[in-house]
Amino acid sequence: MKRPSLALVVMSFLVAVITLRTPDTDRDEMRGKYSNRYSGFIDGESGLKVHYRDQGQQDGKPVIFLHGSSGSLHVFEPLIEQLGGGYRFIL
Repeated sequence: MKRPSLALVVMSFLVAVITLRTPDTDRDEMRGKYSNRYSGFIDGESGLKVHYRDQGQQDGKPVIFLHGSSGSLHVFEPLIEQLGGGYRFIL
C-alpha cells in the first residue's frame, strides 16, 4: 500500500484546522450567560479573572465546592438543589 505524501497530510491537517476551528467566545456574552446575582469575579495573576459564587444561607454551615481543571462551578448546581437550604455554598 502506498503511503500518502507529506504534502497531502499537511493539506489535510490544514483543512481540518480551518474547518473545525471554534472562535473565542465574547467575554461579556459569557458573563451574561453564566453569571447570576450570587456571582463575583476575583482578579488574579496576569489578568486572570476567577468566577465564584457565594449563595445560600449566609449564616449557614459553609460548604466549599472545587472543580477540576476542565470543570465548571455549574456542575454543582444539581447537588446544591438536593442539599437545599441551611448551608452557605461557596463555588
